[in-house]
Amino acid sequence: IGGINVLNIPFVLLAYFQFPEWLPFVVAMLIGVHFVPYVWIYESKSYGLLSVGTVFVTSVCGILFADNGFTVIPLSVTAVYLLTLIGLLIENKKIDHYQQKSA
Repeated sequence: IGGINVLNIPFVLLAYFQFPEWLPFVVAMLIGVHFVPYVWIYESKSYGLLSVGTVFVTSVCGILFADNGFTVIPLSVTAVYLLTLIGLLIENKKIDHYQQKSA
C-alpha cells in the first residue's frame, strides 16, 4: 500500500512546475487520501478523521488563504494530525483495556 504513492509523483511535479503556489494544497490532499485504506486495515475511526479532516481543512484553507498557503495549510494539517494522535491514543487504550479484561 505504501508503494502506491509513487503514482502521485506526476501530480506533485505538475504542481511544482506549473502551479507552485498550489503545491502545499496538492501535497496535503494526496497525503489525506493516502490514509483512506488505513480506516479499513486498522478498523480505526481516527484514520478516517485524519483522511477526511486533512482533505477538508486543506480545501478550506486552500480556498480562503491561497496567498498564505505555504504557512496556513501546514499549520492546519498539523492540527488535524494532533487530533488524530489523540484519537489513536484513546483507541489504543480502549483496546489494551479490553485485552487485559479478556486475559
